[in-house]
Amino acid sequence: MIIFHCGWINSGHGYSFNYISPFMYFPWIAANPLYLRMLWILLTIKQFRGNECFFLLSQVGICNLIQISGQAIVGFTVLTSYRLFGIVDYVVIPVFACSWNVMLAMSFVLVVNRLQVICDLCMPKYTVTILAILAWLLGFFFFLPYVTRLCPLMVKDGYLLRDPSSPYSWPLHQIEFYSSIVLICFSLLIYICIILCVLYQRFKTTVRSTVLQTAELKLFLVALLEFLSCVCIDVCWCVLPEYLPDPTWNWIVINAGKFFIVGGFIQD
Repeated sequence: MIIFHCGWINSGHGYSFNYISPFMYFPWIAANPLYLRMLWILLTIKQFRGNECFFLLSQVGICNLIQISGQAIVGFTVLTSYRLFGIVDYVVIPVFACSWNVMLAMSFVLVVNRLQVICDLCMPKYTVTILAILAWLLGFFFFLPYVTRLCPLMVKDGYLLRDPSSPYSWPLHQIEFYSSIVLICFSLLIYICIILCVLYQRFKTTVRSTVLQTAELKLFLVALLEFLSCVCIDVCWCVLPEYLPDPTWNWIVINAGKFFIVGGFIQD
């Protein structure tokens, strides 16, 4: 399975490096201050630090920082063939590859939090906390075979690939694919339920505090935007390489979508 396209093109005489490709990393790197700002708010402002939804958004931000850094380092490795004394293969690539799964899982946890708050749904006290821990454990599940080389990742012809000779490669791909589908589908279903609940509340009652409801709805919109952008990027990653001969410019546009994930929409 292709994990990530690193900017090589088939010229008809083998593979040659496409020097436009480094530009596709810039949108992610430029988004870095947005996530750093969000984490700074979490750590320094008590009002946000105690908000469970904002805490979960920050977990998504951490995953994005890992993605940003990982993409840049992988691109640098492809461009220079310098592997940082093996750190790229044994640390950077495994962490980078599993961070997207954590982000999808954390997006699901985030929508469960919004369901609990906006719809007044009664749940056990530590439901969201347990789900957040499980989200990180899901990432560790994928990280373990990568870092132990049971299913090593390798950069070949500009692509980040699982080693096809590994017996764990195909099962791991299947688990990753179907777990992503399940997380996306359940998250989408819950978002639809929340929207219907909000519409019902607006038409049937005005008992709840308008200020509280407005604040929670703003956080809901941020979470929804983060989820939709993740889904769009995930779908494009899967579809574009199959139908476009040289999707480098499309990667630039796709990666620019990272600006729409969380960081720039949190206000002091």
